[in-house]
Amino acid sequence: MQQYIRLFVEGKSDRKFLSDLIYCEFGYNFPEEYFVITGGWTRLFERKNIIELQRVQDEDGVSLVIFDADKSLISRRNNLLSEVKENLLNIELFLFPDNISSGDLESLLLSIANKEKHEAFFRCFDEYINCLQVYSDKYEEKYKKELSLPPRKACVFEYLEIHNQETKEEKRDYTNATYWNLDSPHLDPLKDFLRPFFT
Repeated sequence: MQQYIRLFVEGKSDRKFLSDLIYCEFGYNFPEEYFVITGGWTRLFERKNIIELQRVQDEDGVSLVIFDADKSLISRRNNLLSEVKENLLNIELFLFPDNISSGDLESLLLSIANKEKHEAFFRCFDEYINCLQVYSDKYEEKYKKELSLPPRKACVFEYLEIHNQETKEEKRDYTNATYWNLDSPHLDPLKDFLRPFFT
C-alpha cells in the first residue's frame, strides 16, 4: 500500500469486517486509527469529518467511503455525491452490499455466511420470519397496529450466538471459514473496489 488512506465507515461492525477482509485478501493489517467511524451516513458531513476529508485531500491521500445503500442505492449515492460536490471534496464511494443493489452490511454478511454447513439454522430462521409475517398480518388486521419483524442484524446475531461465537460487532471473527466465506463471489465487487488501494 503506497497511498495515504482514510476509510470512512458508519460503525464498528463495518470497521471489523473490513479489517478482516483487507487482511485476508491483501495481507495488510489496516490500523484501526485509519478508520473514521461517522455514526451514520448523514454524519459524514459534520464539521469534524469534513475537516478530516479535507486534510486527506490536502495531503494527496484518498478517502474511501463505505456506507450502506439501505432502501435505495440511487438515492443514497445521489445524496452523498451531492454533499461531496457542495463541499468541494474528493472521495471514492462504495455502498454495501455490492455497489449496485440496495441493502446493507448485514445483507452482504448473510450472503457470505456458510449456509451449506449451517443449513438448519437458516431454514429455521426463515420459518420463524415467515411465521411472524403471518401472525403480523393477522395482528395488524385485528388490532390495527403494526408489528416490526426482526431485522437482518438479528439474524446475524442469532447465527453467531447459537454457535457460541462472539456476537459483539467489534470482536467478531470474519476470518473463521466455519461461519464466513471470504472467497464468496458476493465479495468480488468490494474486493475490486479495494484492490487499487491495497496492492
